[in-house]
Amino acid sequence: MKRPTRDQSVSTLLPLLAIEYSQRSASVALLYQGSSRAAIDPSGESTASNRSAADLLVIEEPCLGDWRSEDILLPAIARVLAARSERIGCVAVSAGPGGFTGLRMSIAAAKGLAQGMNIPTVAVPSALVVAHAVSSAGLGDAGADGVRALDIALAAKRDSFWLTRLERASSGWSIRWQGLCDAAGYVPSENALLVADEHLDPAVTALATERGIRRIQPRWCAASCGFAALDLVAGEHRDAHYGDAQGLQPLYPREPEAVTLWRARAAKP
Repeated sequence: MKRPTRDQSVSTLLPLLAIEYSQRSASVALLYQGSSRAAIDPSGESTASNRSAADLLVIEEPCLGDWRSEDILLPAIARVLAARSERIGCVAVSAGPGGFTGLRMSIAAAKGLAQGMNIPTVAVPSALVVAHAVSSAGLGDAGADGVRALDIALAAKRDSFWLTRLERASSGWSIRWQGLCDAAGYVPSENALLVADEHLDPAVTALATERGIRRIQPRWCAASCGFAALDLVAGEHRDAHYGDAQGLQPLYPREPEAVTLWRARAAKP
């Protein structure tokens, strides 16, 4: 599927459906052309933004209910799509790393919608979703406090985590490096923020503090997933999977625990 040029990207992909289900607090958003652009952060507050030449509006719905016992994703998608009568032009999905169940469900939903409607998909690294959400909340702004880089630690488990190093460029946040890391191998980026939740190894936080690196909590929302997708496609970043839904795959930093347990049981005589 041909990638649109920078000038064509917004008009080609809009309205864009964005899905964020890498975490348990899932949401769905619809980005469409409007007279002003409203970026909605995870707190539900709407903030003005001019990160794109296009003026976009956002409709965002949380995925409500008990994810363990019921489908919370498809009803939210239905509510968002019902708010506009236009045919969507693209599906963007936060592709991980994150929760095994949420990623499987969101990727499957994105594939089904895209294949059924013959529209493209964009797999957005979840670290870029966090970067956009953090920026929309007024954190990680290079002009505010000298922050020009983000070290985003996701999927922390015991002594390892998935580290994504981002730097701010004229076209938005760009991934410099990503991979599994641990406290022994972590060297904080200069003029950076460390974005990580409470599951991160305390030794990593201590090392960052020693280097004068501030740590903040990550944020996720579907609107940020949508804005990140547009930036990825328009900027033709190598970090983006854009095109046929068949190639859409989640990013798992390590083998899912459910698979590990299954292998252990299968190996028993």
